[in-house]
Amino acid sequence: MDRQEIEDELKRLIREARGEPDDAGDQTMAEIEERIDSLEGVEVVMAAEERFGISIPDGELNRICRSISRIAELVEQKLTAAATDEAGGAAS
Repeated sequence: MDRQEIEDELKRLIREARGEPDDAGDQTMAEIEERIDSLEGVEVVMAAEERFGISIPDGELNRICRSISRIAELVEQKLTAAATDEAGGAAS
């Protein structure tokens, strides 16, 4: 899954959390981040953890919870690391 797909999924999760329809329009990351508060950011992180099967350390929450692009970056890193671990385990 590439960064754009992750960001699109995070946008969908945000629309879902806000009760907005999927066709609510294509907002840019800047527009979304302008409206997001800390609580909503934490909810997005929790939804992302569940959706992508990853864990983001609590220590990261304060730093990233209002930045969807930072959440996307961490998700991408976690998914890449998991894929690398799986490939390494399969090669053993």
